[in-house]
Amino acid sequence: MRANGHERKASGGAKVGRPENPVDPEAGPVERLAWELRRLRAGAGGPSYRALAKKAHYSVSTLAAATKGDRLPSLDVLLAFAEACGGKRSEWEARWRAALEASEGCAGEEPAARCPYPGLAAFGTEDADLFFGRMALVKELSAGVEQSPLTAVFGASGSGKSSLLRAGLLPELGPHWHTVSLTPGAHPLTALADAVSRVIGTRADAVALSGLAQEPQQLELALHTWLSGRPEEERVLLVIDQFEEAFTLCADEAERAVFHSALAELAGAQSPRLRLVIGVRDDFYGQCFAHRGLRAALHEGRQVPVCLPSRDELREIIVEPAARAGVTVDPELVATVLAEATDQPGALPLVAHALRETWRRRHGPAPAALRLDDYRATGGMRGAVAQTAEAVYAGESPARQSLMRAVFLRLTALGDGVEDTRRRVSRAELTGLAASAAAAPAGTTCRGTTCRGTADAPPPDGAGYDDVAALLRRLAAARLIVLADGTVEVAHEAVIRAWPRLRRWLTEDRDALRVHRRLSAAAQHWDELARDPDALYRGGQLEDARAWAREHGRGALNSLESGFLDASVRAAHRCERRARRSMITLSALLCLALVAAGLAYQRGRQAENERRTAMSGALAATALGLVGEQPERAMRLALRGYRQAHTTEARSSLLSTYAAYHATELTGHTRTVTTVAFSPSGTTLATASEDHTVKLWNPANGRLLGTLLGHSAPLTTVAFSPDGRTLASASTDGTARLWDLKAERTKAVLKANPSRLTGLAFSSDGRTLAISSEDTTTRLWDLASRRVRSVLRQPGKVRAIAFSPDGRTVATGGEDRRVRLWDAGTGAQRARSAQRGDYAIIAVAFSPDGRTVATSSPSDGVTLRRTSDLSQRARLEDDDISMTSLAFAPNGKTLFIRCEHWGVRAWELASHESTMMVTSPDEPVGRSSTLAVSPDGKQVAAAEGARITVWSTESGRATSKFPEEGQPLVPAFSPDGTELAVPHTLGADTVTRWNPATRKIQGNLPGPPFVRSIAYTPDGHMAAVANPDRGTVELWQLTRRSGHRVAVLGHHDQGRGPMSVAVSPDGRTVASGGADHTVRLWDVASRTPLAVLRGHQAVVESVRFSPDGRTLISAAEDNTARLWDVAARRASGILKGHHGEVKAATFSPDGRIIGTASQDGTARLWDSASRKPIATLTSRTGPVYGIAFSRDGHTVATAGGDRSVRLWDSRTHRRTAVLKGHTDEIYFMAFSPDGHTLATTSADHTTRLWETDPERAAAAIEAGQEHQRP
Repeated sequence: MRANGHERKASGGAKVGRPENPVDPEAGPVERLAWELRRLRAGAGGPSYRALAKKAHYSVSTLAAATKGDRLPSLDVLLAFAEACGGKRSEWEARWRAALEASEGCAGEEPAARCPYPGLAAFGTEDADLFFGRMALVKELSAGVEQSPLTAVFGASGSGKSSLLRAGLLPELGPHWHTVSLTPGAHPLTALADAVSRVIGTRADAVALSGLAQEPQQLELALHTWLSGRPEEERVLLVIDQFEEAFTLCADEAERAVFHSALAELAGAQSPRLRLVIGVRDDFYGQCFAHRGLRAALHEGRQVPVCLPSRDELREIIVEPAARAGVTVDPELVATVLAEATDQPGALPLVAHALRETWRRRHGPAPAALRLDDYRATGGMRGAVAQTAEAVYAGESPARQSLMRAVFLRLTALGDGVEDTRRRVSRAELTGLAASAAAAPAGTTCRGTTCRGTADAPPPDGAGYDDVAALLRRLAAARLIVLADGTVEVAHEAVIRAWPRLRRWLTEDRDALRVHRRLSAAAQHWDELARDPDALYRGGQLEDARAWAREHGRGALNSLESGFLDASVRAAHRCERRARRSMITLSALLCLALVAAGLAYQRGRQAENERRTAMSGALAATALGLVGEQPERAMRLALRGYRQAHTTEARSSLLSTYAAYHATELTGHTRTVTTVAFSPSGTTLATASEDHTVKLWNPANGRLLGTLLGHSAPLTTVAFSPDGRTLASASTDGTARLWDLKAERTKAVLKANPSRLTGLAFSSDGRTLAISSEDTTTRLWDLASRRVRSVLRQPGKVRAIAFSPDGRTVATGGEDRRVRLWDAGTGAQRARSAQRGDYAIIAVAFSPDGRTVATSSPSDGVTLRRTSDLSQRARLEDDDISMTSLAFAPNGKTLFIRCEHWGVRAWELASHESTMMVTSPDEPVGRSSTLAVSPDGKQVAAAEGARITVWSTESGRATSKFPEEGQPLVPAFSPDGTELAVPHTLGADTVTRWNPATRKIQGNLPGPPFVRSIAYTPDGHMAAVANPDRGTVELWQLTRRSGHRVAVLGHHDQGRGPMSVAVSPDGRTVASGGADHTVRLWDVASRTPLAVLRGHQAVVESVRFSPDGRTLISAAEDNTARLWDVAARRASGILKGHHGEVKAATFSPDGRIIGTASQDGTARLWDSASRKPIATLTSRTGPVYGIAFSRDGHTVATAGGDRSVRLWDSRTHRRTAVLKGHTDEIYFMAFSPDGHTLATTSADHTTRLWETDPERAAAAIEAGQEHQRP
């Protein structure tokens, strides 16, 4: 079976559902002939094209193309089609010749070649031979249908979802499938029942569908009952395209809910014979999850995102359809379209339209090539739609231009928090414009309670029935709209986005457009109720509608709307006459009406606010649920939730997902490193860890280059692609990720296996990735298609894997104690060794020349084998040392062996002599089994716990060590905000200096073994440091990347050293608080103590100066905070009220408010002048350890034992957001000088940076979206 433009097996069975692309019989002779062929087929009972093909002896695609209406079929094809449907040969031959003579070509000439590009319309099933560039998605979607009851296809407008479903999925299905296709429209439940009824016919099984509105489960029951009487292999596929219409076009929330419930029941039945596929725009993703049953079905089902096509796929989309038609595309044109459309969301319909217009302009001997000049003449990808629309608009009279504006406004559904969408309307609604115009003479307008003539009214539209019909034909011929059976809709939402004039029309007065939409709906409802007077407009609604009619003229209303408004006006006029006859009664009625209208309006506004709040909450919750697996999607959903309503939940979700997406953890590894790997250039070392992260390092100096976040389970291994641009990582949760190292972003997630993954290896050409697993398999992935190409199976768990240098052979080893060689191309096993020893093979490696494979086993040492037959060449054993990992030197002369506990052994293969690079038990390398050799062979890297060491292979000495990260302590921003210093508990360099903008390390302090607190001087050139171990307060001079101690200002009591330091705003004084219960002041200039301030009865945790430097506040474990007069060097106040240790205290930027944080679960705000409490900010979920004010003082941040950061409004004392991301208690925090970024440190051994302004976060996300648009 082949797809994507190749001959494919067409689907059989009762293919019923979504109609073929509509054909307007009035558009021309070719279209009329196609329309008549369709009518002939329908009259013959609607046989499938497969059934017709058997009778006519032509292919399915050829017969389907005959009814498409874009070219005249050959006479032989038409006659075969007609006779297969029972038509008379002579009659249809006459019709064909009449169509040929009336078409653009002269009689006797060949009909024009079929245009292979669909323009703004989607590909249909009959276009399967022209559908290219999406084979990978077709396979993924087909697999989803086979495996899951519900498959959801999500993608942006213009991503090709409809074409994927129609021309990709449906032709791929076998003859045992019965397909039911539909779009929801304004009445999705009716559309669903009608479509399903067409499959199950008039049998009794269809009766159950009549009760669908009362019992949604009847859908599943009816289909199941129908299938029970058919062969076991037959199955039903329900395809719902443009699923978002259930939200944009259906105004009845009850009907929408039943529709969703029916689908949820169908998916929840888990029947292997029933499958459901929905295609929906991704900006309606959150709304799909608002329904509980549908949300559960989506979670359990398969989700297929329709991503942007790659450059190669886009090239296929451009070139291959033309090639199928025998036409070439100039390379310059291909290059131009690729440059314009690559990585541009929504580009596909624009490209298809531009190429279709280029096809129309081609010239020269047939078949003429598509040329760049013709493409440019269309306006190109960005201008072709607008140029086509403007050409139609410019060719019309002023009256018809006004009519064209009215038509397109009616064909657009206004988005509320999402983009505008198409609106399918009946032809009657548009032709009704002509009736309205005819009924309203020149100068007619609505004033008072009646419609009457006026000299200053707008000029009449002058549009009649013929004008409307002619305009629709012109627009359909230009493929800007689609005319179906009795309906009209915009060909694609790209028209709405790409035609500037229409955008202006839609933005000129959206409120007025909404008034008109409500008027249209009310008129339709009135008509459906047999024009019940109770359904007429009254009061404010009537006044709004009349005001709209006065401004836009009666010609903008269709006949139904005009009649409704007239009837409403007449009803109001009758009320006025009755009022004059009975003023008292009228007054009472008017009062009641006003009250009712006011209450209705108020209830409407309240309901709308409640709806937006509920939608916001659903989006926020969904975003937080996706943040681990899909951080970018989570961030965008959170933004949509925030735009719906600025609730605390929405702000929390937005700021949390924004922080998660931008990878704001600043830390080394916090758990065991499982793998190390050098990049092909040798300039980067990648490490994978059980802490769920991958880190990138400079192996020369040990500096951290970046952290890759995204895995939700411990990592087992990493591997670089041969070009060094991609890194692969594998995890215990069965997933592998491909990382774009330049952007430090995930570019693909491979759901490799439900079991723990044990190994990764790239082929030498980078096209294949081998992934081994504990489920006894090794899978070879084609990275271009992201599909498994081969599965290699062996007894027992696979522990090791390697590719040969030429990429043709894969070696595996595992618990069956054999090494096996496999053909990488076919997946066939080429050789296997005999079993040896009692333990698994845990490492394999190829020599650089590919002639030797080395294996390692804990019980069998290291064995060298010939790759030709796996016979043994040599063996290295040591009963006292377990050898766990292997790597050949690039010259192939040395094999480096990782030895548990004792380091790295270098085995010279020529002499069979080995030496240890680490021999002292006082310097063990640890139990980690990982090893890597640099590409130049001069360095070897290994890990011990969370620490990584790099040795020189020449000297055998360590050249750099990357320390494991201890718990970060009190963070401090430099005065200019360009640096963040974070002390931590482990390593020689215990103060890490980060660049908060780039999230990169820019320096360290190589100083004392333990620093708890650091504070910059105002000029940023020096820092005061608290060293509890030594009991000292020190002053350090800072250089660009390091620093040195210039003075020890003094000591706290022995063994009870300083816990916190602060520098006064003028830089002259340093304050420290210590475990000796004292607060001390030090003079910076003279390096001498100024005072010892006593009063606290327990450890002093925190000290801070007031903004004017006159007052110092200290927080202590004696449940108090104390204020000190700096000049007088004495106590000036005490803050009591907490019932637990006070862990932090600080001033607001203006000095008027003091904030304190306590283990009693509260933070308190105090008036700094009166020392009286202002407010209590309660956590209720644990102790509060940290508190900080933003620069403007309007935001207070608190954090503590509940692992979250809480933001509060300091004026209202209300919580504004809760930031989640840390996995353990949060101890310390600090705001950046600009007040936008908050740094927090946690017992989870991470430092995180948070954007605290939701508007800034939203603007940054939207700027990123705008940057991605064409």
